[in-house]
Amino acid sequence: MHRKSAAIIAITLIISIAFSSCNKKDSEIKKGKWHCYLAIDEENPEKILPFFIDVVRNDPGAIVAEIRNAQERLPFDSVWVKGDSIFMQTRLFDTQFQAKLKGNRMSGIWVNNMRGNDYTIPFFAEYGVENRFPLFDSDESIADVSGKWQVTFGPETEDSWNAIGEFKQQGNRVTGTFLTETGDFRYLEGNVRGDQLLLSAFDGSHAFLFSATILPDNSLHGKFYSGKHWSTSWMAYKNPFAELADPEKLTYLKDDFDRIFFCFPNRFDEKICLADKRYKDKVVLIQIMGTWCPNCMDETALFAGLYENYHDRGLEIIALAFEKSNDKRTVYNNIDKLVKQYDIGYEVVWAGPASKDEANKVLPMLNNIVSYPTTIFIDRTGEVKKIYTGFMGPGTGTHYEELVKDLKSYVEQLLNNE
Repeated sequence: MHRKSAAIIAITLIISIAFSSCNKKDSEIKKGKWHCYLAIDEENPEKILPFFIDVVRNDPGAIVAEIRNAQERLPFDSVWVKGDSIFMQTRLFDTQFQAKLKGNRMSGIWVNNMRGNDYTIPFFAEYGVENRFPLFDSDESIADVSGKWQVTFGPETEDSWNAIGEFKQQGNRVTGTFLTETGDFRYLEGNVRGDQLLLSAFDGSHAFLFSATILPDNSLHGKFYSGKHWSTSWMAYKNPFAELADPEKLTYLKDDFDRIFFCFPNRFDEKICLADKRYKDKVVLIQIMGTWCPNCMDETALFAGLYENYHDRGLEIIALAFEKSNDKRTVYNNIDKLVKQYDIGYEVVWAGPASKDEANKVLPMLNNIVSYPTTIFIDRTGEVKKIYTGFMGPGTGTHYEELVKDLKSYVEQLLNNE
């Protein structure tokens, strides 16, 4: 397929596809893999963000579907068909697909209510397409991007930041992630197309697209798009020795403080304080997070199991949720969904709006909160022993496995120090 032809097809799909149905009977969605696109820039058909949806079950009234990124599977909270329309509500995040369904195609919008009711991106899908990104007939050799890369995002700006890219390549298919000092970009998947590297991820909350040109010196230079609202350039060089800053040295207690203290309401509007009797003489983990944050969800899944395994030995956890909504009912509902989703046994409290500046105001004893999530480790005497910035989730492979091992070892060490 030629690039020009592909562009024309993409424009047609994004802008022009419209389906109508005069039948009263609900349409039926096909079981299997759907190749989906978000048109993050309607005027540029090259800027389409692909991902997959698997329809696992298509029984009328009982449709089960999940988002796919590499090895990741993210079930929808609910999927239903009404007439010729289909609706897919993401789990935990306040986002939804609304589309017309006809045969092998869907066309509509993705609505992200967390960014406001007017934040929508055109969405379309085709049944049975295999490659994540369209591939073109070409005699060019396929470059190999496998390995470890030293990455800089926004290299031409004052706010540039470092990352490490770790990729695996089989043929033209690439999987991997970017590790940063505040977390990771979870499960990325894409293709090498001639001298182009294309990667994407969609988790129901964030829509990430990375494109780059592979230059003759084997460096990468490209653009990173987060939804339709933000983008920056990025560059990378292979470096097997690339390292990030120590996550235990980014946030710390100010010299004027020797303790953490706070009181915030839980979802039942009960005031929860770190000074409460239930936390006295206990090892306490303070999780600074948000229900909108995918990295926080990865950490929450781990912490829920950690609490279940070590609570009887004296472990307590308090999650401080900094939320995008200021409406109490909405926030409490989001926290309630989170608690039920991960079967959380510890308190999750509403600490304020999802702003690092606001987090710094309500936790003035810390020098600077730079990431959601951030975890504070407190021993049985109430002393802050460690503050860990960010979280390397399952998408980082061995980094996640090492983090889990180190976390359990450190918690056991704190518990054993009576």
